[in-house]
Amino acid sequence: MKPIIIAEDNEQTRKIFVSIIERSSKTKVDAVDNGEDLVSKVREGDYSIIFTDNQMPIMYGLTAIKEIRKFNSDIPIYMISGAELEKEAKEAGATDYIDKGDMNLSDLSTVVEKYKKI
Repeated sequence: MKPIIIAEDNEQTRKIFVSIIERSSKTKVDAVDNGEDLVSKVREGDYSIIFTDNQMPIMYGLTAIKEIRKFNSDIPIYMISGAELEKEAKEAGATDYIDKGDMNLSDLSTVVEKYKKI
């Protein structure tokens, strides 16, 4: 499986997400802390899945999703946010939305497993 990329500005949360995915799926995970770096890395790299927060410095996740969709319409993008942004995320081009308030950390592994089988 190609690497996965996570955009999350909270360092502790980012480290937890990376650790869970790497341990459960044995897949390499790149991590950035803002939307601008996310867009840049996705443009340069070949990733299998994107997980992104919304409220980050420099560029919000919703904007990053719109920018990525301009050059990559196929990559699965999952917005993970504590704000109620499911409709906006999907309108921006997200594949799906994970509510931080309702999520189990195993939700990340479930998404990764779904795409490992494809």
